[in-house]
Formats: sequence, C-alpha cells, structure tokens
Amino acid sequence: MDYLRTVEAFSSVFKCRVSFHDYDGRILACAGRFPLYHMNPFCEEVRKNKKCFARCCEMEAEMSRRHLAMKRSPFFKLCYAGIYELVMPLTFGSSLTGAMFIGPFGGLTPPQGFEELLIQKKDFSGIKDSEKKFFRTLRHLDTEETSNLLIFASLLAGKIESSFRRELQIDEEDSLDSKIKYYIDRNFRKDIYLKDIAAHLGVCEVRVCQILKKGVGRTFSSLLTARRIEHAKHLLKDSGLKTESVAAECGFHESPYFFKVFKRETGMSPAAYRKKYKSTAFSSFSLLT
Repeated sequence: MDYLRTVEAFSSVFKCRVSFHDYDGRILACAGRFPLYHMNPFCEEVRKNKKCFARCCEMEAEMSRRHLAMKRSPFFKLCYAGIYELVMPLTFGSSLTGAMFIGPFGGLTPPQGFEELLIQKKDFSGIKDSEKKFFRTLRHLDTEETSNLLIFASLLAGKIESSFRRELQIDEEDSLDSKIKYYIDRNFRKDIYLKDIAAHLGVCEVRVCQILKKGVGRTFSSLLTARRIEHAKHLLKDSGLKTESVAAECGFHESPYFFKVFKRETGMSPAAYRKKYKSTAFSSFSLLT
C-alpha cells in the first residue's frame, strides 16, 4: 500500500490535511512516511506561540487520547482555537495504537445521531490576528459533507489497520535483507549502527554486510542515509518545520552535517529543495479554501 499517495488523495478530495499520532510505535514501524504533525497552515502558525502550542499538547494528552482509550470510536474535536478535526482511532488487535486527525475545518454539522464532540473551552487570548485571518480561510462542512467524511475516513482507517497487520507479520520466511530494511525503516530516527542490526538478527556484522551486498547492493550506512533523506524531503515539502528541526526528526544531531549530506544526496540545499518542491496545499492554502 502506498500510504502517502492514499492519504494525499483523501486530503485532496476533502480539502483538508491528515496527520497521525503514534501511541505505541506501530505507526512508525509500518509507515515512517506518515505525517506525524498537524501539517496545515493554521496549526503551524498557532504552534509558533509557545502558550498556544502547550494548549495543543494538553488537549491531545489530557482529552483526545484519554477519550480514545475509553471509547475507541471516532469523534469530532473542537479545540481552544475554534477549529474542528475528525479524530479516528487506529487499533491493532485489541490495542489502541494511534490516531488519525483529519482537518482543520472552520465549522461542520455532524450527521443526525452522531453526538461525539470533544470540546476544549474556546480561548482566543494569545492568538494573533494573522492566525485569526487563517481561520477565516478554513472550510465549513454541511451535514452531507460531514457524513461523507466519516464514511471515507472509516474506510481509510480500516485499510491502514489492515496494512499494520500485514506489515508486522514478519516471520522466518522473510528474507534477511527485507528484515534489515524493515529495521532501518522503524529506527532511522535513532542512533543505530551495524552492530545493532546484527544483534537484532542474531548474526555477526560481517554477515549483515554480506546480506546487504548480495540482496540490495548497498551498505548499511547508505541505506540508513537514504531513508533519513527520504523522510527529510517529506518534511521539507509538507511541513513548516525549521530545517534544524527537520534534521533532528530524521536522526541528524548536527544541522551542518545534515545540510552537507542532504546536498550530497539531492544536489541542492534543504532550503532550495523546500522552495522548489514545497506542497502547494501548504504554501498557498489551496486545500483550505
């Protein structure tokens, strides 16, 4: 399943953005490419204010996640800044593994009989006029549009959960090079070394090198770097994170080293890449108007 393409298609149809919160590591394990931040112009602008960002985190930790843990059912969230999001639980077996957030919307009308609405008291103190201006660009959904959003969001969540089950069923029949790539995909944000993969597979480091040379024709270092740069490209295109934060999110502890590696791998600086490829939806608000 091409996760990003499916999520992007959904976002385009409903003129919104989709993001994910990972509660137990499975989302990262299955699809490290998933957007793990609320990558939309309104939330990015609000998060620049530390007080507002703290409120966002509080609502997630104290309200949204607790609500999902108790009910495991979708709900609409109205945050303190006045925006709506649809929140879909993502489960693996009987466990809550994460959540999918769909929005933001300036308003919506839930279908009859759907009463799950989690509200944080509105408080516009600390919100700048520029942020209020963004708010006025947000889409409002009528009852029919909201019903369609619920239906297709449930289908999308179901497909993602099915993919969790498929991708996490790595058994002895899988090739060792596939297991190595899976390990990198799950852990590329961390400090990982050849010895870590060797220990994980129960083989020596020389054997890991032989497996990679034969199976993919690449070294562990080049595979790890390629995965990190791939994720960096995604964040540069689809988020407002500063390049220093992008570097940290991709496993690079020093920004200068990240800039050097990124330019070596792509032929352009992170800033140039962002300028050339930045998501039209993010930069021009085309998905929000």
